[in-house]
Amino acid sequence: MHRPRVVVLVVVVLGLYLAVRDQGSCTTLISLSVYYYVCPRVVQSLAEFNRTPAGREPSAILPVKGQCIRHASSSPPRQPVSPTYLCTSTGRWYLYTGACRCETGYQPNTQLTRCIGL
Repeated sequence: MHRPRVVVLVVVVLGLYLAVRDQGSCTTLISLSVYYYVCPRVVQSLAEFNRTPAGREPSAILPVKGQCIRHASSSPPRQPVSPTYLCTSTGRWYLYTGACRCETGYQPNTQLTRCIGL
């Protein structure tokens, strides 16, 4: 009978070693899956956020600073605020803050992923 077992580990050092110990029973290990969550690279509201590993704890929310895309800058220019997105422990982006806008002579596309020259 196939009985999946899920074990959640919090890795606090660099690296992870896995071992399987046979205690003499007639058991077959069919598969072993190891995975972790990441927030994928994304362009949101003219700002780019890199692929980011999710936090270690289930309740972790990591603030990630982004960069305005090419031909865009933080607004307002006198008091620039870096665009920020929160990366949740399940690998999803949440609550975008900050603002980027296209520079003079450029306009955003409809998806707000590029600034296009006029």
